[in-house]
Amino acid sequence: MLSGLPSFPDLNIEQESGKKQQTKIYFFNQLKKKLRKKYLFIFNLLIFNYIIILI
Repeated sequence: MLSGLPSFPDLNIEQESGKKQQTKIYFFNQLKKKLRKKYLFIFNLLIFNYIIILI
């Protein structure tokens, strides 16, 4: 009976950390999307400038 009790909080903690992990992954993906757009924009500008310099 007593040995079974500690397992409940452990399960709860695991679920909480799982939720935190999911939100971390979600925020990371959102950040990657934003950064990708920024980098693509900068990359296109660099290519554009490079082509102008070559001409």
